[in-house]
Amino acid sequence: MKMPDGRLIPVDQDVRVRAVTDLDSTLCMEAGAGTGKTTILVDRYISLIKTGRAACSQIVAITFTEKAAGEMNLRLREEIEKLIHSPGAGSLEISRFRAAKESLENAPVSTIHSFASSVLREYPLEAGVDPDFIQIDEIERRLFLEDCWDEFLVQTASSHDVLLRGWVFAGGEIAKLRDLAFILYSSRGERVLSGIFRDESEKENCGRVESGMEEMSAQFPDYVRESAAELETLVQMHCNDPGDKGSVTIKRFLEDLAGIEGLSGQQLEESLLYIRMPKKNKGAIKNWDTRELCDRQKKIVRELADSQSEARKLYVDRVRNRLEAWLSEFVDFVDARKQKESFLDFDDLLIYTRKLLDDGIARESLRERYRYIMVDEFQDTDPLQAEIIILLAAAEDSAGGVELQDGKLFIVGDPKQSIYRFRKADVEIYEKIKQRLP
Repeated sequence: MKMPDGRLIPVDQDVRVRAVTDLDSTLCMEAGAGTGKTTILVDRYISLIKTGRAACSQIVAITFTEKAAGEMNLRLREEIEKLIHSPGAGSLEISRFRAAKESLENAPVSTIHSFASSVLREYPLEAGVDPDFIQIDEIERRLFLEDCWDEFLVQTASSHDVLLRGWVFAGGEIAKLRDLAFILYSSRGERVLSGIFRDESEKENCGRVESGMEEMSAQFPDYVRESAAELETLVQMHCNDPGDKGSVTIKRFLEDLAGIEGLSGQQLEESLLYIRMPKKNKGAIKNWDTRELCDRQKKIVRELADSQSEARKLYVDRVRNRLEAWLSEFVDFVDARKQKESFLDFDDLLIYTRKLLDDGIARESLRERYRYIMVDEFQDTDPLQAEIIILLAAAEDSAGGVELQDGKLFIVGDPKQSIYRFRKADVEIYEKIKQRLP
């Protein structure tokens, strides 16, 4: 279909019109690249100004790169300038557009990190940050982390020598601990998530899992001793041929076991995890008193090998959990150093803003000030960013802050275009927010 001037009318024209004019509904605009999603976001922004719904200072427009923010600001300015001189504009509309032109430069049209930074500057006491905090870039952050790691090792490694030995015994490399610590540090934002987008089925009781690992690991040495005692009896009392392959492999195992008899605790556990178990399915029925007794020793040997394999997995999991607990101390160590030196990195901007939104007074103040929130390329949002956006767009009286206020949130995006998955972007969050929309 064409317009009178020859231009084509998009087949989804009704949807586009609604996105620009239905300012009382929370909407998600989803379309592929080159279909004009960002243009619609700009047009909706202009509609908010034109109708007097909000001033520029009351509209948060989030993009995910500084370049995109600059381009959006420029497009808004150009559009506002045209409307100021539009012959069909009324005096009230022109007045609104003139005010918008004057205030657009300081309006929150930015990346979410820049927006978070401005919020923290305004609420430093409530957020627990220095009002004059220094924002460090990625290179400075890396150098700072390396310096912190060296200091952390000097202060704590000697008191965790047993853990470190377990890590090496489990196949880990000391040189890789730093990388693991940095990975854990980069994911520290998960600590402040409230679980708005988490299913109940995803929540686990880690303490109970750790307790179960401890109990099963403690039982393994006793199980090996009991099994060895029964195997020894079977060989001595019921095997008629000393050269029987089952008998030979069991005797070797018993000799190796006797060699670690004086060990206890972690040393005993580690030795049992890698002691040579008897070979499976060895022994000829003719060399044993009965078929049942030969089958019995084979069954014990199989179960011993299976138990050892499972015990190894539990050991590695337990070491990993304890290592994570120790490396979590590194996260706290870094945070304390940054607090002392008034440093914040990009992740900190989001983490402290998210924590700030747990403060009821600050949260309601921000919700009241920012009447509308618009997010471009929402598919590139990570869980921490999404919680900030949702909490700001929530109704004032909603329990937990998860019920969206009608018309306050407008998002545009395309999950097929997600380019920031390496920055923890989560397309599932995009889908879960879509499900919340009417």
